[in-house]
Amino acid sequence: MEKKFAAVIQVTEYDFLQINNIYNFPNVVPIIKKSGLFQNIILAVGTNKKPTKKITDFCKHHLIDFYIGDENNVLKRLINACSKTKCSYLARFLLRQFFIDPDYLKQNIDFFKKNKLDCVLHPIEFNYSFAPDIYKLSALTKAHKIISNIKNLFLRSEYQTSPLAYFEENKSSFNVKRLTIKIKTYSKSKINQIKKNFKKVITGQNSLPTNYNLKSNYYNFSKKFLKKCNSYADISCGVGGGFVYLSSISQKSEGFDTNSQYIKNARKKYKKYKNLKFNIINKELNLKNKSFDVITSFHTLEHIAKKKQNKFIKTIYDSLNNGGIFIIEVPLLLKLPLGEALNPYHLHEPTLEELTKLLIKNNFKIILSFIRNRHRYIKVKFDKKGNLRTKYKSHKVCAFFKLKKIIN
Repeated sequence: MEKKFAAVIQVTEYDFLQINNIYNFPNVVPIIKKSGLFQNIILAVGTNKKPTKKITDFCKHHLIDFYIGDENNVLKRLINACSKTKCSYLARFLLRQFFIDPDYLKQNIDFFKKNKLDCVLHPIEFNYSFAPDIYKLSALTKAHKIISNIKNLFLRSEYQTSPLAYFEENKSSFNVKRLTIKIKTYSKSKINQIKKNFKKVITGQNSLPTNYNLKSNYYNFSKKFLKKCNSYADISCGVGGGFVYLSSISQKSEGFDTNSQYIKNARKKYKKYKNLKFNIINKELNLKNKSFDVITSFHTLEHIAKKKQNKFIKTIYDSLNNGGIFIIEVPLLLKLPLGEALNPYHLHEPTLEELTKLLIKNNFKIILSFIRNRHRYIKVKFDKKGNLRTKYKSHKVCAFFKLKKIIN
């Protein structure tokens, strides 16, 4: 019997907010259609409201269906969307994956069929943004039932948001294999074209609302590791939502960002919070001789040129009180197929070794450390020199550290 595959495209209504021309923007649908590998294509929209006109018009234009489902429980939404198509297998895409590699897509499908798998795992160094996640629907449904009964809310949320991580960590319960193939690095011209188009897709992304109900959100994840303090700062606070969410740890909290419009909007939106202050900061990220008990900085370091990253970490160290806490999360480089960061706004994504040695060099002591595999945080340990001690064989998408300022 032929295996019927559905292409399930995971989106939220926010994916469409910054799109002006819904009929002409880089998206994954044309590639899915051209591949001829799928019997159905469906948009799995995460929202608790009716779909916006942009979403319905987009689906009409591309002659595809849509399903409205739980914004927080991605796993449940994927299952219900696929069930609507009457297909027994699904490939999960994101709308903005216009750069999906057609050859790698076909190899995934062929590998999945040949080995009669429940799920395919990507090569460790491969940036999985260039390929979909492929599942057998019955296996995904089985995983959903098990995950729904996990009592740890953070763990349950991580798996519901990134089900591939669950399959990767529970291989004995499913037929799962990792695809091992040679992947060539793209040419510079192809990389530049991808980044040019990707820039169109993610422009204004930082101004969109963030879902702090997700336990795997880094602001939410950080909160359980922080105690009450006298002063707190968030570097690159954006429009302020995450900073405000964490600000309850302190009576005096300050958010900093280089984008003056973000700060103006934040000041207006959160003016009723008298203990909060929003500051425009220069590109050198100089805190002007201020000092804090706790500083957080999420997804900031990669926006700084490699030769200036050490100066940024030193600035954070100098701006902490003795024994102060620094929490940081940084995207790590997935080398293939680009050999560099996919995000055009990322000036340098470090390797894990680069990052840990940079932090230790600046006299930070690692208190807690996690590797992020998609939305799944996995606790790991490092030695005093910054070498990873924990055996870890999954994607290193981000590194998360709770650090303490130590005095020589």
